[in-house]
Amino acid sequence: MNARYRGRGVAGSVIVTVAIGCLSACGEDGPPQRGGSDVMYSEGAAQSNKVSVGVVGPSLDRSSAAPQELRVRVRVPQNHHGYLDEGDEGFFIPFEFSFDALQSHGATVDVVEQPEGEREKSVGATVLRGEGEFSFRVDGLSSADDALHAVLRYQICSDMTGVCYRPEEADFRVTAPDP
Repeated sequence: MNARYRGRGVAGSVIVTVAIGCLSACGEDGPPQRGGSDVMYSEGAAQSNKVSVGVVGPSLDRSSAAPQELRVRVRVPQNHHGYLDEGDEGFFIPFEFSFDALQSHGATVDVVEQPEGEREKSVGATVLRGEGEFSFRVDGLSSADDALHAVLRYQICSDMTGVCYRPEEADFRVTAPDP
């Protein structure tokens, strides 16, 4: 099964990324600043420029193989944005979630819904500002003795300066903690 979900309309996915950039043109470091010929990145995002991510509502039941819904909220800092699709030219890196721990316990994870975002005509892509919720269907989770986590890989850009920060990852718990 494919372990990645990139943007809208891809069925049978298991990952979704929060980022912006151009892997093919820029490598792992992400996208250049739009509107200029020089590639500009921040060496590191200040704590206030970090995306927050977490489960909304109940965590997954580690002992249930029955289908479960997992809702995840992503908060992009004020005056910043991340991408929900690759853009018209396939240039941007959308939000990406990795559910390897769930998959290693027999689960399949499919994206059910993602935030609508807003169309940014200047870059030809759909962006997320503020917060949005992603919804996933989790099937076949076998009993897990440990709390399970997922990873959100993301990259954000400043609306004020046009500078894009290097991609980062945020780890978050998707199952209830031990009793």
